[in-house]
Amino acid sequence: MSENQPTLGQPPAAPRKGMSTGVIVLIVLGVCGFCLIPILAAIAIPAFLSFTRRAKATEARSNISAITRMLQHYAMTQPAGANGSSPVRLPASIPRTPAEPPCVPHAWTAIELAAWSRLGYAPDLPLRYSYEVVTSSDGMHATVRALGDLDCDHRYASFEQDVALGPDGSLLPHSELRVVDETE
Repeated sequence: MSENQPTLGQPPAAPRKGMSTGVIVLIVLGVCGFCLIPILAAIAIPAFLSFTRRAKATEARSNISAITRMLQHYAMTQPAGANGSSPVRLPASIPRTPAEPPCVPHAWTAIELAAWSRLGYAPDLPLRYSYEVVTSSDGMHATVRALGDLDCDHRYASFEQDVALGPDGSLLPHSELRVVDETE
């Protein structure tokens, strides 16, 4: 007769506790873990997407700053006016480049680079934003603008910095950097 089968007049042997408790614990942990994964994903994925969009927006802030410095350099290196004063104009407006804000990184073509050559701005990496400089008719003020479509939904993130020529020919920020829908 086998050890696990009861004999006449004896109660059946109790099942081993250690093994059944371990299986129950594993089942409970598996069910809880299975329920927690979607909850954690629901929190982590949007946070990650927001972080990556903010990181992409750093490109616009950095390039607007660089273009503003190049406008400053342009203003300071132009020949003096008739009375020996500073240059009287910022460069003419530079059209949005590329014309349509890209939704994937875009490497500028030779034609696009040529439009920015008077400032010396030539990005060496593909860009996620379109850039433009809009100069006032008197040449004393300009707006540096970046537009981007970070998730290809035809909604644009916009960054704008207004600048003005000071009396000494230096370029002064005319306003704070305006940001609209940074992570669109």
